[in-house]
Amino acid sequence: MTTNNKFLCRAYLGKDKAKVKSHRIVFSENTPGRCELSVEGSPEPNTIIAVDLGWGDDITRVFLGYIERVQPAEKGWSKVFCRELAAIFYKPLNIIMRHPTLMQLLSEVTNKTGLQFVVPEKAYSKTAIPCFFSDGNGYRVIDELAPAFSIDGLFWQQQGNGQIFVGSWKDSFWADKPVTIPSALMTNHTANKSVKIPAIPKLKPGVVVNGLRLVGVEFEGTEAKLTWM
Repeated sequence: MTTNNKFLCRAYLGKDKAKVKSHRIVFSENTPGRCELSVEGSPEPNTIIAVDLGWGDDITRVFLGYIERVQPAEKGWSKVFCRELAAIFYKPLNIIMRHPTLMQLLSEVTNKTGLQFVVPEKAYSKTAIPCFFSDGNGYRVIDELAPAFSIDGLFWQQQGNGQIFVGSWKDSFWADKPVTIPSALMTNHTANKSVKIPAIPKLKPGVVVNGLRLVGVEFEGTEAKLTWM
């Protein structure tokens, strides 16, 4: 991370780049991210939105979702409230399948929602189970995967490209990539296990920072608030 470069926040509404005045992006473990932006113009709800953050030329796609609602702000600007694509898990989702593997079941979720999934090459992702039945919403389907397929420490997370990882945390991208952040960069230590640091856009819940696993990451301005388990 090079903090002497200028910090950038870029937003795209559909394919069009939008001017951004302020941003707040919140990620929590096993929960779709949410985002508030002040943007120029008055975009329509349900518009697909992508947000990139970075220092200088090191830019990372951190958010891909849709505009949930739009609130008029000062002249020519709007405040948009957005959720990651995975937030459509809140909608009813009924699934009954015989002898599915994890990927076959998630392919059925793709057919019903349009969401794309990626799973690790592990026994639990290849082994068929006798039957899977769920009559709640998408969150319930995901929660029931752990007992159904014997997944230890179920972890799911939407990636910057929109695909959703589903599997054990120990098989996730973050499990073998611990990060060390010098204490000199940390400010605003609080009793609820959180600190503020200069924004590192690649950080997400699930990353092990200084030996502890993050459960929350919040980007606002040029800072990130990290929260541990």
